[in-house]
Amino acid sequence: MESEIVPVHQWTHGGAEVLVLRFSDRDGKAHGGFQHPMTVGESVTAPDWNPAPECGHGIHGWPWGIGLGDGKDLVWSDLWQVYGVAPADIVALGSKVKFRTGVLRYVGTWQGATDYILKGQIGWVQQASRGKGHATGYSSASSATGYSSASSATGDSSASSATGYRSASSATGYSSASSATGDSSASSA
Repeated sequence: MESEIVPVHQWTHGGAEVLVLRFSDRDGKAHGGFQHPMTVGESVTAPDWNPAPECGHGIHGWPWGIGLGDGKDLVWSDLWQVYGVAPADIVALGSKVKFRTGVLRYVGTWQGATDYILKGQIGWVQQASRGKGHATGYSSASSATGYSSASSATGDSSASSATGYRSASSATGYSSASSATGDSSASSA
């Protein structure tokens, strides 16, 4: 019998927390001027928390960096944060999540934040792809193709894609993190 896949917003990678990646301006301010903590170990709590599965009324981000960019244009040069959040405090909103309260585990650059969550991200992809190693498919966990496949070599928002508009490792694309071209790409020339 195949074990059930743990959804990314509940994946703790053997610990007690889901690591949620997000960003704010360089001063730690987010939507509406909300001030995020700037010191690792400090807590944050949404003052307007509402657990309804809709945007707003919580702190938003991407669990383990999966679905990065869903719901918000990325600014690679902004301040990147990783919060440790209890799974019970998280509400899924598609690829992104919102949470009630969490502890700041990392604050700094996009590269540093993604390095901080990388082992857990890989762990989630591995457990989610068990028995699902499809060579094709739009969202297959280890597909070689597909628009949002976790390990895809192509696709507009695939995590490991070499091409695509929002792909994290893309060499091309308008908001890709490692792109040499594109209007808001982190490494754009």
